[in-house]
Amino acid sequence: MKRNYGAFLLVLLIVISACGIDNTMYNAKNYFESAQERPLNANGRPTPQAVSDYTKAIQKCGIILSDGGKSKRADEALFLMAKALYYKKNSAFQAKEAFENLIRGYPQSKHVPEAYIYLAQVLREINQNDEAEAVLQRFIRDPKYVKHHPRALLTLADFEIQDENYSRAQFWLERIITDYRKTNEFKEAFFLFGKNYYMQGEYERSLAQFETFVKTRGIPKDKKLEARYYIALNHLELGELETALQECRYLVRNEVRPDMLSRARVLYGRALLANSKEEDGLRELEEVTSTYPRTETAAEAYYYWGNYLYYHKHDLELSVTHLNRVRTEYSNSALAEIASKKATAISQTKLAASLNSRQDLQSWLDHHYLRAERFISPLALPDSALATYQRVIEERDSLSTIRDSLLQEIEYLSVRIDSLNTAAEDTTSTLVPDAEAEAADLVPPDSLAVLSEMTDAEPMAQDVEIPIADSLKQAEEDEQGRINADNAEQELRTAESLEEEENSEEPPPEPELSQQDMEQLIVNLQQEVAEIEPLLQRFDSEIIPYSYFSMYNILYQAPERSQEATELYNKLLTEYPHHMYSAAATALKEGKVPHLIDPAYEEATSAFDAALDYYPEAPDSLVTAMQEFIQSDYEDLRLRANYRLGWHYSFEEPDTTLAKTYLKEVLAAPEQSEYQQTVRRFFDGENYLLRDSGIVDSTLVEVDSLQISVEQDETAEADSTFVGPPEMSDTAEDEESWLDFPQLKIQDELIDTNEINPQAEADSLSERESEPAVNTEDAQTEDSQNNPPPDQPEAEAPAPLPSLPE
Repeated sequence: MKRNYGAFLLVLLIVISACGIDNTMYNAKNYFESAQERPLNANGRPTPQAVSDYTKAIQKCGIILSDGGKSKRADEALFLMAKALYYKKNSAFQAKEAFENLIRGYPQSKHVPEAYIYLAQVLREINQNDEAEAVLQRFIRDPKYVKHHPRALLTLADFEIQDENYSRAQFWLERIITDYRKTNEFKEAFFLFGKNYYMQGEYERSLAQFETFVKTRGIPKDKKLEARYYIALNHLELGELETALQECRYLVRNEVRPDMLSRARVLYGRALLANSKEEDGLRELEEVTSTYPRTETAAEAYYYWGNYLYYHKHDLELSVTHLNRVRTEYSNSALAEIASKKATAISQTKLAASLNSRQDLQSWLDHHYLRAERFISPLALPDSALATYQRVIEERDSLSTIRDSLLQEIEYLSVRIDSLNTAAEDTTSTLVPDAEAEAADLVPPDSLAVLSEMTDAEPMAQDVEIPIADSLKQAEEDEQGRINADNAEQELRTAESLEEEENSEEPPPEPELSQQDMEQLIVNLQQEVAEIEPLLQRFDSEIIPYSYFSMYNILYQAPERSQEATELYNKLLTEYPHHMYSAAATALKEGKVPHLIDPAYEEATSAFDAALDYYPEAPDSLVTAMQEFIQSDYEDLRLRANYRLGWHYSFEEPDTTLAKTYLKEVLAAPEQSEYQQTVRRFFDGENYLLRDSGIVDSTLVEVDSLQISVEQDETAEADSTFVGPPEMSDTAEDEESWLDFPQLKIQDELIDTNEINPQAEADSLSERESEPAVNTEDAQTEDSQNNPPPDQPEAEAPAPLPSLPE
């Protein structure tokens, strides 16, 4: 009897324990379902109440698993716990660990297939995208999970859409539609098909897909409302504004989920603005930002608000403010980056009034080029970019007009100076007439002759009366009346001019410039003209061709503007037929990658490289070619030619005087280069240096032969020859260290050291330097140099030249 009682108690304990586990599991499920029923907030995340319910469910599952997971419902509790951790949205790593424990610890559990799909989603959340896709791809290849393959394929398609890999997304969706037509995922695949079309910009196909979806039976109401959101979005993108507005109103009236309602309200505000209901649209967007602050939808509302202010209201300052609020509202918003780029671009497109092409052309160009680039991307205003490049082209005409006006002013001032000089010369050469001559000049000579004849002649008849006195008196009276009338008229004009001056407010006229001032002004104006000329040359040679090419590139990208592109292309070829930007435009037109290389520079570079091949067979041809290149228009070719000639006269045909000229040009180059670094290793700008010794190469010292006498000792003779370092000939090891000249790293024109015979070059130098220097001041000195005295001691053999190690 006691034995039966003990067995009964054991069974009773097992039953009670099982009931306790079932009750705990029941409560955990209730908490989980309660959390699932609560709508997400505007950010698409669970509300605090939902998070609290998920936490309680996790605690209940933990009680079940406290026995080490040995209960029969341990796998179910672990799966529920993992899902609760995932949906809390703040415990992704814990959820990942829970799903992996379920897959490893309970491989036969019915929850394992779902655990794989959840695991992939968790990996996606923690930015392990490749691993997430790999998990699902392994899963869909496993035949024992075939019933769950549609869900895995749907999840894969959603991942690809998020990654903007639309072709792969379509591939996975087509597999569902083709192979799993009788599953729930078949209907959901149509939804993702429509979304995939929308993301690719195929709005008509997307619209047709979603309209079919909402008419399909068995689709949940929430999913249909989400589909109608995309229907409204597609109508808006297609320009069917009234239809889009009607769909948005339907959404706003029927949607109750906060996350979906906030999205619908943003779309409603956009539709109102598109239908020219500016006040209502801006008010709707503003209400979204105040109702759902610090959310993704608030960030979206600020983005479209800022866009409207810029593109339609042209309020640059306020648009930048609103676009910068996007990242402030929700830093993880998909629109945060593009909004920041637009805000920066708008600020950069403002005209800088302080820049002047005459004062700083490069800064002026950089500003306008940057404006054009920002108009193209991210602002998507190609016409504004074209106008900016056109403004750059027109600046050349402005500078030309300024130059012409300056030249006209110079010409005017020169004429004035010439007239002043002429007037001064006339004044000094004119004599002042005396009173008699002046009086005589008042009476014409003919009149005097007539008067004399009348005096000497006989008297006239008495019946002829000639009133000479009366006529003179009458003439005087007439003349006086005319003078009085003129005086009256002059007084009237003076009075009127005084009245006009009193009524007018014009400033007094500027004082007349002296001749010295005008000459100084001409000098200043000529200086201004001289400063403008190189700017005009740069416009003609570089700036205008570049602007034409940039404009052609913009038009070429728009197929509907092909005619404009062709006209501009022909203009570029006509005005600049051999320019590098013309060649680049031709390459672009032919579908090739344009290379901005000046054809003339490319030809010169090829010629330079060909000239380098003259050595060692034709060194004279090499020297002739290099001497031509030191006059090249291209700075880098001049540098290379000077370097090559300096090297040639330093080591190949030693002539240190000539070598110095070319090596100094290399060292004087404005930009530091590898050539300068190489030259400094054996020439410091004045003297040739020996490696690590600090000894000056005495071959540069030229001694006048007149100063060399028979009585000079060996030391004097050594001064006129090439001297090696002290004790260099004591041992072979020392000699090798002396000849160990550093390897010189040279570019295309590096001389093959295998072809140089250092000893032969040394012998040549020895022969040349053993002869006395030429004295051009005395012919007798030249004779003495050509025929040295027989008793003059013979110079020592020079040390070998430093060579390049192989």
